[in-house]
Amino acid sequence: MKRQLHSPLFSRQHGLTLVEILVALTISLLLLAGIVQVFIGNKNTYRLQEGLSRMQESGRFITEYLARNIRSAGYMGCLSRNAPVTNTLNNADTSPYDFEQGLEGFEANGTAPNQTYTLTATNPEPATTGSGWTPNLPPVLAGKVIPGTDVIVIRGAEDNDVEVTKNNDSAQLFARNTGVEKDACPDPNDPTKKIDRISGLCIGDILVVSDCQKARVFQLTNLTSTGSGNTEINVVHSNANFTPGNAESSWGGNSTAQDESFGPGSSILKVSTRYFFIGRRAAAGGEPAGPPSLYMQSGTAAAQELVENVESMQILYG
Repeated sequence: MKRQLHSPLFSRQHGLTLVEILVALTISLLLLAGIVQVFIGNKNTYRLQEGLSRMQESGRFITEYLARNIRSAGYMGCLSRNAPVTNTLNNADTSPYDFEQGLEGFEANGTAPNQTYTLTATNPEPATTGSGWTPNLPPVLAGKVIPGTDVIVIRGAEDNDVEVTKNNDSAQLFARNTGVEKDACPDPNDPTKKIDRISGLCIGDILVVSDCQKARVFQLTNLTSTGSGNTEINVVHSNANFTPGNAESSWGGNSTAQDESFGPGSSILKVSTRYFFIGRRAAAGGEPAGPPSLYMQSGTAAAQELVENVESMQILYG
């Protein structure tokens, strides 16, 4: 038997040289860099598509929401647009309570058709006065609206109506009791407490009663269940201490004036003034101010952010 010789070329490998390790690391890093680039590219594409989808969704929401509200401007139930509306509220000629004007617009100066408006900042401060609009902004919007953006105001009835059951009497109306929601309304005498909502109404609501020929706007100052089996509600519009309160608290009843009488066939609805404008969240608690957004404010209540990252709103009236 011949003895087998072992060549160094066929000897068992006992490790890697430094050069081989460096080459392997270099190749691994190149492969890893390629994978990271692909991941970052896919992530950026996803973010771009997600941003475009959000923008399209927000655009559809804004268009639909504004259109629905604009279509309801001046709505007073079955009342014709040309029929008389009597406003019995205090300060009835001020913006939050001027319900005889269903639609109102405020044009930012320099933004009319065929005019060019240049933004001076990417996130401008809201205007401190209303003099930058035609006509001037109402005081209720002071310090809230971003310059160069239009404002639209929509007034009218909302929600479902409540049927009147018998002729009104002095400072009260009588309507159908459609149900009670426990602790659904703020207590006007104690903000820390809640009281019941009856027939969809809360004490302090601004209401309109209409019989298709005429209408009256008033503030609800008290609400109780009445009638046999509590089938009715007593809708009171006295001169109690409310804001804005009723300038005229007693009408109807034994009065011979036809425009003060509302009986069966009439209906009661909630009315509101809604302001739509471009504003931004104020800096608070160490957080910076928010981006420009579309806001909606109901009457004198706090404004609510509807859609963020809306830089401007320009409205054309035809």
